[in-house]
Amino acid sequence: DNIGIKGLSGSGKTTFVDIISGLLKPSKGKIILNETNDISKYPETTPIKIGYVPQNVFLSSKSINENIAFGVQKDKIDKDRLIKIMELCNINEFITSGSRSLDNREGSWDKILSGGEIQRIGIARAIYDNPDLLIFDEFTSSLDSKTELNILENLDKIIKDKTSIFISHKESTLKNCDKIYELKDKKIY
Repeated sequence: DNIGIKGLSGSGKTTFVDIISGLLKPSKGKIILNETNDISKYPETTPIKIGYVPQNVFLSSKSINENIAFGVQKDKIDKDRLIKIMELCNINEFITSGSRSLDNREGSWDKILSGGEIQRIGIARAIYDNPDLLIFDEFTSSLDSKTELNILENLDKIIKDKTSIFISHKESTLKNCDKIYELKDKKIY
């Protein structure tokens, strides 16, 4: 299922994501997953892998391979999985010149790659570890409409068998969601 969460700035969308991902504990109430698992007990009682794509993706000065398989030792990166994910995310399209090679460690990626290219690396990073749940938090807010449409079309191919949560104030980002909830006045509608 693709679930959309919408709301105005300050409505609590990011706080909600932080609770779902286990970064924050709810001050009261519970969020129950699969009718039995209290998310506030994560990760002890809710052993799920979460892939997270934030609005602003951080890239280290390491290679693109290492940025996608973030936190995995270079010699332990699954090259076959990496290549498949890069194809699905259309990353190979923009890695054509020497300055954008997979092993480039010179300089800062944000000066070499566009915002859309960085977002695709962030998506690849989120799905590399084959998570149970994918969370996309305002990840298209800084993209032009053509790039946003391209990324959303590619995501349909990538996440069709995953549970995904899309957080956005943009209706266009939520158009393929099966259910859409609105956060308003600190409540979910």
